[in-house]
Amino acid sequence: MYVEDAAPKADHMVTVLGREFDLTFYYLPTAIHAYKISVFSCCVTAIASIVGFASFAGAGSPAMLGFGMENLVDLASSAVVVWRYNIAGSTDVTPELTAKLDSREKRASILIACVLFVLGITVLSIAIEHLVEESHGTNNGLLLGMSFPSAVIFSVLAVVKFRMADMLGSPSFKKDAICSMFGAILSIGVFLGTCIKSGNEGAWWIDGVVAVLVSLVCMWVGLRTMLKNADEGNKYWTYAFWANGEEPKEERGPSMDMRPNTEASPESNAI
Repeated sequence: MYVEDAAPKADHMVTVLGREFDLTFYYLPTAIHAYKISVFSCCVTAIASIVGFASFAGAGSPAMLGFGMENLVDLASSAVVVWRYNIAGSTDVTPELTAKLDSREKRASILIACVLFVLGITVLSIAIEHLVEESHGTNNGLLLGMSFPSAVIFSVLAVVKFRMADMLGSPSFKKDAICSMFGAILSIGVFLGTCIKSGNEGAWWIDGVVAVLVSLVCMWVGLRTMLKNADEGNKYWTYAFWANGEEPKEERGPSMDMRPNTEASPESNAI
């Protein structure tokens, strides 16, 4: 039974302030854990995106517009992983269900690569506008109040996702972790830039430069995966690829039990 695979064990429980927390999702993740953390990520990024756009409307800060756009794209990335690991309430391990989930890995990986590329273009365009117009923002308190908790939340999400992606052997999940990592870096850049700018108005450009660097790396990661798959003969620009799915060649996901892949080759986890 699939539920039994996800059952907590004593050595995966921690006690904080008298309350026990199950950390099985971190030490021995399953597809169910991947699905749940991705749903949680969708909720967080959706809220952050709305708040970012609302903050931009209220404070006129390009940094908040970039924050909202980044979270909107991150939401799309997490939604892809939700689809990748969605077992539709099934609890029985069957060869058919295993094949169905595994067949999604290649498509999910390429789709998130496209999302990363779009994210890079989006952040780059906003950052360039921020630098060209020498935008200083109008509400440092709002920027600090938004960027600090966002940096913490997305840093934790990135760490957990990287760990789970590595244990599950899922390149698509790893790319989603990269999206969360970039969100954390952008938030840290806004926070540090705002702190420095408060004492030195001449340092208004810091978060913009950080955003440019992050966007370039983001575009490179996405484009690299797209070119790699095109070279392998995966015709992801065709309807047939997305409608039917093609047999994965190198980025095939693990079996349905989703146990840690201790014997996976480096190529199987390649981004």
